[in-house]
Amino acid sequence: MSSEEKINAPIENLVADWQIAKDRATRYNRNLLQFGAAIAGVVGIFAGSAGVFAMAQRIQPTAANSLTYTLACLTAAGIVFFLILLIGLVGSFNARNRYEKIAEETLRQIVLHDPDRFLPNKADT
Repeated sequence: MSSEEKINAPIENLVADWQIAKDRATRYNRNLLQFGAAIAGVVGIFAGSAGVFAMAQRIQPTAANSLTYTLACLTAAGIVFFLILLIGLVGSFNARNRYEKIAEETLRQIVLHDPDRFLPNKADT
């Protein structure tokens, strides 16, 4: 839809489009926060487990190979989880920005549809 067609669209459609874009941007903002919290949790859990295994290795050096292998597996799993969550975080960030731009453009179209409605009245000043 061209910008001229958007200006001539009924204002109800423009308001509905703005509300939908605003709601989607809010949803992706929530997802962004959840992915950030999950990344912090994954990093904390795997960093803590690395500390526990380092202490266990100091206490019982005979099982060092087994602990090293377990630590390597946990570290690899942590990196994989971190990368998956990071991809989700970046995707949510991009989607939020896209829907915020759509909402902003739709709001501009609403103002262009009836600019007198959005100008301050002389009686108000």
